Amino acid sequence: MGLPIYSTNSPNAEHLLPDMGQANKGLRFERFFNKYNIGEHSIDKFKPNEDAKKDFLKVFVNACGDREALKCYAQNQMALANAQGGNGKVYQLDGHFVTGMGNAHPVENGLLWHYTLGVPYLSGSQVKGLVRSLIEQYYQADDKTDILLKWFGSEDKDPQKQKRDNQVGELIFFDAIPIVQPTLSVDIMTPHMGDWYAKGGDISNVTRDSDKIPADWHDPNPIPFLAVKEAKFLFTIAKRPKSDIDIEDVFKCLDQALMYCGAGAKTQTGYGVMSFSKEETKSLTEIIDTAKKQAEESKKLAEAKANASELQAKLLDDIVQNHWRDVNDKAKQHFTDSLKSEWLEALENNADDRGCIELLFEIANIHYAKQIKNPKNKKVKPHQREWILRLLALVER
Repeated sequence: MGLPIYSTNSPNAEHLLPDMGQANKGLRFERFFNKYNIGEHSIDKFKPNEDAKKDFLKVFVNACGDREALKCYAQNQMALANAQGGNGKVYQLDGHFVTGMGNAHPVENGLLWHYTLGVPYLSGSQVKGLVRSLIEQYYQADDKTDILLKWFGSEDKDPQKQKRDNQVGELIFFDAIPIVQPTLSVDIMTPHMGDWYAKGGDISNVTRDSDKIPADWHDPNPIPFLAVKEAKFLFTIAKRPKSDIDIEDVFKCLDQALMYCGAGAKTQTGYGVMSFSKEETKSLTEIIDTAKKQAEESKKLAEAKANASELQAKLLDDIVQNHWRDVNDKAKQHFTDSLKSEWLEALENNADDRGCIELLFEIANIHYAKQIKNPKNKKVKPHQREWILRLLALVER
């Protein structure tokens, strides 16, 4: 990463920082590192020390992202996958999770942030690679190459080992996005391998180059990095038109990959392990179904209002907006109050609007079918009998 943006005015740049309550934390993490030692001319002194890095990372601890934006994004992605013959499932972290550590950053270890949502995520290509890796390593059936070609578009990543031409894979992997605000934390890694990783290939003499040999006499080097502490991710997979792939088979592979292999970086130390959350998936599916139902009702409402009278159009709005067709106490009470205070009198003054009267009578039968069938029954309360008889008089005109 190059020089800081505010290299000549860093002390005065703090006031430019947004309120981190609703701000895109990913944008600040990527573009506003302000812990350089401004004024130092030596590169080594100019670089931030470990305490400065840790102080910078602490700004991002706790929740990130906008709750409503995440909810809306998840619903839209789930609906899109369903429309393409796919499905989505929610997986909950069993431990910590980190991805994008190789991204360049002054604190040495980066983090992959979603550009607009401002939360850590897994790209669709990473999810695809995770599922493919599981099949390549552990699936031993005879149709292994057929599945790899059909699902991902190639028999093998090595062109020299391929016997058939590459093609477009029949599966579409979406980005895995948190459905609620994820919680971040500052984790510490303590490598004590000396210069082995950076200079191990240059060893010419073991005695002279002892600082480059991995051994237990080296002091641990604590390095802070940002990780996801708690999160629930929506993994969404769809298929291309005319594909006969069973999406549940794909999710079975994803289940195994997330449970035993983990996603993202540092999986060898337990990071990235997730388990399927049946309750969260069910809840999200119900929200999608409700939204779909509301969309269908809105479409029907628009069609009905196109040929309706002004009074009937107003009644249709009341029915949809206040959910009068729902069989519950809240809808029943709201309908009854509106009927007695507004609609009976309005229809008595517009008795020729038969369509409006029939529509109101239909809703009344949803909540008061027994009372309307026999209004003179002693079990019918007097105040109910009064408006029921007025409504029946309108219907029978």
